[in-house]
Amino acid sequence: MDRRATGFLILLGLIVAAFGAWGVSAPGYMDADYYYATAMQLAEGEGFWEPFLWNYLDQPAGLPHPSHLYWMPLTSIIAAIPMLLFGVDFRVAQLPFALLAALLPLTVARLALILHGRRDWALLAGILAAWPGFYAPYLVTTDSFVIYAYLGAGLLGALLALERQPDSLLWLTGGLIVGLAHLARAEGPLLFLPLLLIIRGTPRRAIRSSLLLGAGYLLVMCPWFLRNLSVAGSLLSPAGLKPLWLQDYADLFAYPADGLTPEDWLGSGPAALLRIRINALGTNLQRVLGENGLVMLAPFIVVGAWSRRKHKCVVSMVWGYMALIFFWSFIFPLQGAFGGMFHAGIAWMPLFWALVPAGLDRTIERVAPRRGWSHDRASRIFSRTLVALAAFLTIGLYGMRVVGATPRLGLRWSAPFREYQQVGEMLRSLDDQPGLVVVNNPPGFYIAAGLPAIVVPHGPVQSLHAIVERYRASWVILDVNRPPGLNGLYAGTERPAWLQPRGTLTDESGFPIHLFRVIDSNDGVSE
Repeated sequence: MDRRATGFLILLGLIVAAFGAWGVSAPGYMDADYYYATAMQLAEGEGFWEPFLWNYLDQPAGLPHPSHLYWMPLTSIIAAIPMLLFGVDFRVAQLPFALLAALLPLTVARLALILHGRRDWALLAGILAAWPGFYAPYLVTTDSFVIYAYLGAGLLGALLALERQPDSLLWLTGGLIVGLAHLARAEGPLLFLPLLLIIRGTPRRAIRSSLLLGAGYLLVMCPWFLRNLSVAGSLLSPAGLKPLWLQDYADLFAYPADGLTPEDWLGSGPAALLRIRINALGTNLQRVLGENGLVMLAPFIVVGAWSRRKHKCVVSMVWGYMALIFFWSFIFPLQGAFGGMFHAGIAWMPLFWALVPAGLDRTIERVAPRRGWSHDRASRIFSRTLVALAAFLTIGLYGMRVVGATPRLGLRWSAPFREYQQVGEMLRSLDDQPGLVVVNNPPGFYIAAGLPAIVVPHGPVQSLHAIVERYRASWVILDVNRPPGLNGLYAGTERPAWLQPRGTLTDESGFPIHLFRVIDSNDGVSE
């Protein structure tokens, strides 16, 4: 890449990332809320502890609760670093994610240049990476997306280098990348597969390479394993395999979680289990086409991968992606269909962007002679068309997700944050010391209202009463996203004696948010 192209990609990346970050003025959804809230804890010297509960899988004793026993800690660590220097604020936590997003086009272009050896193709790949479609707002908030994109890029870079000249340092680096991927996301060890697929040579050399991969991985993950052992008694989540036995995504928030067992899972019957997986596969294939392929890029990604099938790094990455689809469709189908595939797929986007120019060129080679087109002119026209479409779709999707239909009320992205701020203000007007609150999104409520919270359980009113008793909650907040078992309570047709309605707000979509005071002191709940 020459200086002019490098400067252009940096400038383009900065402009797009700055505009994207401007609209994303709050984390936006539970995952990002969680990472920001736990980053706040780290920056304030509270360590890896969380003043909220968002699930009951590990039968938590109470608050504070050890953090990152389900989601992994790397995103929170990265968000906490600038806050240690400049103070606790979302804009400060957002800074490293926005900067990484800004440099992603240049990173992709350099990888494409290594892969293809053509500057024009590298430039096209980098420009496409500046317009990431569905991923645009997620790259600049406090979530693992942009981190995982760089880890995917690092994996591709390591594979390209290993294809040319394998050496010990590269295998160790590959293990470090997988370790960081696991520290970022629970399915991170899947990134081992592309590396293992290119191990070659004598058995002795393969064993040595595998050991170096493992050493790099353990170098990163051992401290975290030791931490988990000290606070939870297990290397990973003390919830064990419970997430594997979900029969409905909402079961993730069930209380108690005792029903998540292999026996109950098998008891649902093979037809139901297969149906869940077929539906998840269908959803994930749609995600592949729309989110990873942006529809119009998908055919060129496929053709580009086929044209580069002699590159073992490309073949191994493609197999790794197939394994990812299988993992999120058949092993954890509900989690995959509800966002796991979307999150994890970003690691393959640097490869996909890099493959588009090769696929476009190969397609033009086949079509141009039949149509009487000039190859060079057709390449320029179609390249610009793809960039224009990617930009148009990215801006449109960003507008729908972040700006919304009524920007005069405030950007849609930060509406949940504003609503929880209002709930927090009303709570304090009703109660000087609100205590523990039961709410739909505990980490989001914590960062907006500054109050400890636990999640509304999936189930009937009896489940809600059980967690109120168990954790001595003082308030219950119900919004439009309540579990079906609480429809009567939300609509006002069911009024348990231990709850007293104390106020109602209206969210920005016009739905009520109800505040209930826990009053049954006889059950040892709250007075």
